[in-house]
Amino acid sequence: MEEFKGAGLKSDLVMYGSLLALCASHNLDEEAETYFQQMKNEDLPANEFHYSSLLNAYATKGKHEKAEKLVDDMKSAGLVPNKVILLMLLPRVQCYHIPNWIDFLNSFW
Repeated sequence: MEEFKGAGLKSDLVMYGSLLALCASHNLDEEAETYFQQMKNEDLPANEFHYSSLLNAYATKGKHEKAEKLVDDMKSAGLVPNKVILLMLLPRVQCYHIPNWIDFLNSFW
């Protein structure tokens, strides 16, 4: 992020969304988490895309406890997980053999 700022680029929701999606697609959950927190520290409001990217990063690594906490955070921010998030999570929860995965997914709503 410092490189972007050094180049005169201002951080915004689009930039953070791109970084989160990039991290998620490369299995960089910790980096995605750092960018997500930086975005929140800059008082930029996360939207469904930002949350879904971080959820994807967590789900890809099998970190369903973190995913559950993130969904709770999402709900407390007034956002509701949508069909896209459900379809993204479904194969991952089955792949990682999460016990009671149907209950896990139902807890999102």
